[in-house]
Amino acid sequence: AMQRHEGNAGVQLTACAALGELSASDDGKISVGKAGAIPVIVSAMRRHSRSASVQQQACGALRKLTANNEGNKRAVGKAGAIALIISAMQRHRGSSGVQHEAHGALREFPVFNNAGSLGYYM
Repeated sequence: AMQRHEGNAGVQLTACAALGELSASDDGKISVGKAGAIPVIVSAMRRHSRSASVQQQACGALRKLTANNEGNKRAVGKAGAIALIISAMQRHRGSSGVQHEAHGALREFPVFNNAGSLGYYM
């Protein structure tokens, strides 16, 4: 449905919310990831960048998909989602829901600082 109705923000919002719910369990996040949901969520984020609701649900779905799942973390990184999450935070500064979900999603990705120490976004 997400691919057939790419231009419909309501469909994207509802689908991202559903994918997030399906990703709440370890088995669910594996199934959702293997089904190819990550590129579709990323596409929704790109197409509906001005919709705080879509961004919030997409970030929430990515947060749940990547929690304790290295394969999904790699897929999210390869899909370019980290930059989109940061962009959503910048564009929707006034949305506490976007900020909360985006922050949660970014916390799943380790980074190295200039000194070479392991840290995490935010």
